[in-house]
Amino acid sequence: MPWTCPCQGDAPVVDSEHRGHLSTPELREMTTETLGLAHEAGARHFLDDGSGLEPNDSAVDLFERVTPLDRLITDRNLREAPVLPRHPEAAAPVQLDGTACRNRGARVRVFRMRDEARRGRIGGAR
Repeated sequence: MPWTCPCQGDAPVVDSEHRGHLSTPELREMTTETLGLAHEAGARHFLDDGSGLEPNDSAVDLFERVTPLDRLITDRNLREAPVLPRHPEAAAPVQLDGTACRNRGARVRVFRMRDEARRGRIGGAR
């Protein structure tokens, strides 16, 4: 499985880590599971570490894969902190998706490093 998803801390954070290539069914499964974990734990913060992702989607492909999943998210107070993949070709679609999510009203802030995401998003930044 190219992702893991433990819930951590006193103020629960759904912390997922992605590696390799993430297929559309895996992305759907991950989204469904992380939203379920968040609901059970009362978490509103998501740290999505994609630093280990390999390029396999164009920006348009990623947008088309993620857009239908947006319907699963009914709470617009959730905060997401995606960490960009280290590989530049994999990072560009994730950056574009972060922008598209913000344009749809989601609270998303993209980070280059996991530590920045933990401090910035989970630490209380807007």
